[in-house]
Amino acid sequence: MNGDFAAALYILLLLGYIKEPRTSVQLSESTYMNPARIRKLCSMLKSAGYIGAKEGRGGGIYLTCNIKKITLCDVCRSVCGEPFGGISASENVSSGMEDVLETLSAELNKACAGVLGHITVYDMEKTLAKKQKSELFSQNIKKHTDRT
Repeated sequence: MNGDFAAALYILLLLGYIKEPRTSVQLSESTYMNPARIRKLCSMLKSAGYIGAKEGRGGGIYLTCNIKKITLCDVCRSVCGEPFGGISASENVSSGMEDVLETLSAELNKACAGVLGHITVYDMEKTLAKKQKSELFSQNIKKHTDRT
């Protein structure tokens, strides 16, 4: 997992909460990421079937599915690949070590996927709602809802 995972999760949470299309520029203002980076992440989320995009006036990026059905593992795989990634052996390590590290990486990915596969984007929304005082999320929601 990396920053792309966190940004993609935030995009899905924001679109799920606002329920109105947002441009990549609007999303970038709230994530403090470059609009081009947002478009790349949105392209991956669109390929996974989680969001759509409408061109023209009143268009933008919007949610296409229920966030109760999207797991964190799904989000991670759509933008970063395997949840844990991998461990690679350097050139200075014996060849037997490479097999051991590949096995360890596979086990870690399975464990991460198991945990993330039981948590949905909706679960994260509920967690944030319980912590209603989350300053960044509250400020950004306010920023987006003031524009409508």
